[in-house]
Amino acid sequence: MSSRTSQRIRRRRNQCKWANARSLASLIGPRVSELCLLDVTDIRWDLGTFGKVLLRGKGRRG
Repeated sequence: MSSRTSQRIRRRRNQCKWANARSLASLIGPRVSELCLLDVTDIRWDLGTFGKVLLRGKGRRG
């Protein structure tokens, strides 16, 4: 595989990753500070049909 092809694959993978992140953020409606704290382990695919996202933030303390 040429270096140009591998660069194109990496670029496409990154575009898909950010598109998925934007879609997820628009669906769950988190605050910016909660998005900054989000980690891959916070997505729990084993809970519910489509999984659950654990958000850490102010909660009820606000």
